Amino acid sequence: SNRRDRESLRVLQLKLHRRQKLLALLAAVSIVLAIGVNEECASGDYKDYYLNASMIAKIRARGTRICSKNDIKILQTIITVAILVVLYDRYRTKAKLSDLQVLLEERRYNFIQVMPPTLQTYTSPAFLGFVLEFFINCFHTFPFLYADVEMVVMKRHILYRLESIMGAVMFVRIYHVLRWLFERTYLKYFDLENSHLLKDDSTIQLVMENLDSRRSLA
Repeated sequence: SNRRDRESLRVLQLKLHRRQKLLALLAAVSIVLAIGVNEECASGDYKDYYLNASMIAKIRARGTRICSKNDIKILQTIITVAILVVLYDRYRTKAKLSDLQVLLEERRYNFIQVMPPTLQTYTSPAFLGFVLEFFINCFHTFPFLYADVEMVVMKRHILYRLESIMGAVMFVRIYHVLRWLFERTYLKYFDLENSHLLKDDSTIQLVMENLDSRRSLA
């Protein structure tokens, strides 16, 4: 039974790592596409002089600027949906891994942990973090959606396209790549399965404390 649990632990760890690797790849591709959309849509808007209120009024009088690169935007939407699906699957895999780790700890120290009620589960830091992460990854260069956003930076009027703003927001997705690098290092040097097999309680305790501290920060 312990051997089967350890094999399951290893399978879940590798599955979690593969999901994160896929997220990192999709995030990198989406960021590159966001840069492409911004260059295609906003490259002709760059001016070597500052806009004043009258210039902005004339631009607004001509109506909202429209970028016709909806093919790239639709591809962005497809990639975003894929990211959200993989993100949800990763959350479920991580929950299974956490449950299995708790089970191994219970068997090792002969105690039973009372499962929290459903309400507490859906208000836990892990679930709330997933909801926030899901929401953040929804932002992308939406197809067939156009808007001009005026900002005042250091008393200078700047008129941004919605595509430029969404492209900048999408750079947040770089954390998927950083997380993949972290988990890759973790699997290579701090594998929980090997720690359980070797009965390395100090490493297990160190890893569990690290996970607890990350949950509290989240």
